[in-house]
Amino acid sequence: MNELFEKSGAVGITLADNKIRCIRDCEAKGECLSVFYNVDLKECVMHNKQFDSPSFPVPSGSGAAWRYYLTEDGTCSPENNYYRPLQFCYSVHEITSINFNDTHALCAARGGKLAAVTSQEMQDYFTNFLADRPHDRICIAGNEQPDGSWKLEDGTAMSYFNWYPGQPESATQRCIVIKATSLGDMWMDRNCITSSLYSCSFVCEY
Repeated sequence: MNELFEKSGAVGITLADNKIRCIRDCEAKGECLSVFYNVDLKECVMHNKQFDSPSFPVPSGSGAAWRYYLTEDGTCSPENNYYRPLQFCYSVHEITSINFNDTHALCAARGGKLAAVTSQEMQDYFTNFLADRPHDRICIAGNEQPDGSWKLEDGTAMSYFNWYPGQPESATQRCIVIKATSLGDMWMDRNCITSSLYSCSFVCEY
């Protein structure tokens, strides 16, 4: 891949004195998986994809002195995204009618599970990378139990919540969506299967 580079879809472009600094910039970026570095221009182009995978096309640009480096250790499959600070491998999907059975099944078929938001850092990251989502709802893992507690699919009790004021509001709405509100992206309870009026984005984690 020498002398080929790709800037489209980059998660960051910096100037770096050498390739080591470029790779360190990538590691500090968190979501960065790979870099294109130009030893003459000292330009560092960071991506959250691995371009040595058949899942992605050959880089489109060409020019002298470009080199490509992977910075991730293979924890994630090349077709998935990666957020280094949380060691979070994920893929993003859409569903036109909220059905949590379908979201769980799709993630399971891909070898993952419906993503859970378990910390403020995870909440902030979801808000950031899904800021331009086509729907105002994000379906996330978590189910209300008969005793009113909330648990994940594996039975783990949930301890982090980001409920919109007044939520959860219904004992029959046992699933969770993150919804864009005037207070930011906050949680609301929803029926686990709803009408076609309610679409959502959802994230599979691996």
